[in-house]
Amino acid sequence: MSCRRSRSHRFASTREKHLRPTWRVIGAATLWLVLEWYGATSEVSWLFLLAAWVLAFIAACSGYAVWNRAGLRLHLAAAATRPGELSPSHDLPEHVLRTGPLPAPIFEGDDLSVEVGLNTTGSSRGPAWVAGSVAGSDVIFGTGLVPTTGWRRTKVLRGVRRGSVGATRWRIGSSDPLGFFRGTRACPDIEVALVLPRFGSLAGRGPARELEASLVAPRAGSGTELFGIREYRPGDSLRRIHWRSSARHG
Repeated sequence: MSCRRSRSHRFASTREKHLRPTWRVIGAATLWLVLEWYGATSEVSWLFLLAAWVLAFIAACSGYAVWNRAGLRLHLAAAATRPGELSPSHDLPEHVLRTGPLPAPIFEGDDLSVEVGLNTTGSSRGPAWVAGSVAGSDVIFGTGLVPTTGWRRTKVLRGVRRGSVGATRWRIGSSDPLGFFRGTRACPDIEVALVLPRFGSLAGRGPARELEASLVAPRAGSGTELFGIREYRPGDSLRRIHWRSSARHG
């Protein structure tokens, strides 16, 4: 069995959703209030500076989370196929496989590798994660860094069924390095691949004459062969009337 790599990829657009603060923001805000209170009661100036740094961290993480989410794009594509035992791919000519759909014609019962990942616009980003469903199978992947060349993971689907392989309920999640803010973006459903039904070769079947000889002989009154002539009866089909004999008898 051979694996065939894909030479094209599919990208999905996303719908925006707002970021939400996590419980860590509450903890950082509480720390800021404590530092401010101790600085006011103890008259230690550097405590006010430390409290200002806490607020600066919260603001910086908020800006980074917005920037991180805006540059992430979902990547979904059929990456490779592995023919099953009964797959007709073994009997197809090589030029048909080369000119067929990418990565290769997929038949029911074959194994399909789906490439899941993220692309960035500009510089590297992260952390981020993706979650969704492919052909009814749940998929969740995450990474701390999405490089400029993109980030990829592979999900293998065993023995796919005929029909379209749909990717549904996909979401892109993102956050900041300290986990102060996080959010998700919903992605529209797409079709990753189309699985064709299996077929068999007709080369091993008998010739048409042998098949006709094995059939039961037709009964009288059916087909085009003439067995005899009788008088017309009400209800007979007009196509069965022998017009020449009817003309001779008037």
